[in-house]
Amino acid sequence: METPTTQFLPAQRASSETVARQSGEVAELPFLAGFMEVVPELVIILNEQRQIVYANKTALDFLRTRGGIAQLGLRPGEALRCARAAAAPGGCGTSEFCRTCGAPKAILAAMQSLQGVEECRIIQAGTDAAFDLLISTGPVEWRGQHYVLAVLRDISDQKRRRMLERIFFHDVLNTAGGLQGLIELFPGLRPGEHADNFPLLQRLSTTLVDEIVAQRELLSAEENELQSRPARTEALAVLNETAAAYRAHHCGHDRRIDIAPDSRDCVLWTDPGLLKRVLGNLVKNALEASKPGETVTLRCVRRGEEAEFTVHNPGCMPREVQLQVFQRSFSTKGADRGLGTHSAKLLTERYLGGRLTFASAPETGTTFMALYPVGVSAALAEERVCLGVS
Repeated sequence: METPTTQFLPAQRASSETVARQSGEVAELPFLAGFMEVVPELVIILNEQRQIVYANKTALDFLRTRGGIAQLGLRPGEALRCARAAAAPGGCGTSEFCRTCGAPKAILAAMQSLQGVEECRIIQAGTDAAFDLLISTGPVEWRGQHYVLAVLRDISDQKRRRMLERIFFHDVLNTAGGLQGLIELFPGLRPGEHADNFPLLQRLSTTLVDEIVAQRELLSAEENELQSRPARTEALAVLNETAAAYRAHHCGHDRRIDIAPDSRDCVLWTDPGLLKRVLGNLVKNALEASKPGETVTLRCVRRGEEAEFTVHNPGCMPREVQLQVFQRSFSTKGADRGLGTHSAKLLTERYLGGRLTFASAPETGTTFMALYPVGVSAALAEERVCLGVS
């Protein structure tokens, strides 16, 4: 059988007979008897082809209860049903995306007789569940064979909590600081001067409430508790509202937001609040990625039975960034950020029944494309409006 191609680590595998033999031999390792079966961490041992030949009870229980596959001979990403591993012909460790994953890096270190400690971010195929794992590895030699001992700790809750707290406090404190600064000006103003500041005061207070609601929605979405409320929604109205909101946002300072002149309105049946949240996240990311004086362009058109929204900025993302865009913990803005695109994809695909993709190149810039089903009810409503039927 021809070996699949690889873009990172070798794709070759040991046969099922070899895996079974190695599993039996590894089971006789002195430290496995008792100790590894009671430790709370996930412990696995890999052969030279990175296939699992041993998994302790904690690891097996984790796989069985978290949508994984508890089977010897698989590689770690395959056992966890990583979407990237599922898409690569050679499996875990062989796709271009695997170059940015911590698990192959840590395993490779152990194969070079080094200790490895890396973080691994996984989005599970089929469920879109996101895992953050800390993987520590070291070399093991037994009966003339080289193995990798890997200890994995699920840090998903810890990472999510830290990110939400950092993002929440960063965004909310920025807005609250602006609100406080404006209020402190009031005592020194003469009668009649207050009125000019009311629109800004209202905008800041609205932003503050919006930031709090956004974090609450994201927490609910992560816990599968968010309730979608579909309603008749006009695409162009949502686009204009989003543009207006972010023209007044601090991240829009010295940057333009335009609605593409070839945008066309259409009616869709969706949750307008969640749709605005998705577009807002994409616009905010585009503004932060743009330089002063540059323009972020929004567009909406109808394509068959779908409404397409696009958000474009002139910059191009480095390839390494592109490979990690939708990962929950990844951000170009520093540690413990990185929920913008993850949140947009989560809301789009889990709650709005749509698709979110992107394209980025030096010649054309970066464009995020969100497509949502128009829906029968909205299509009928649109026809009635066009026909002038009340």
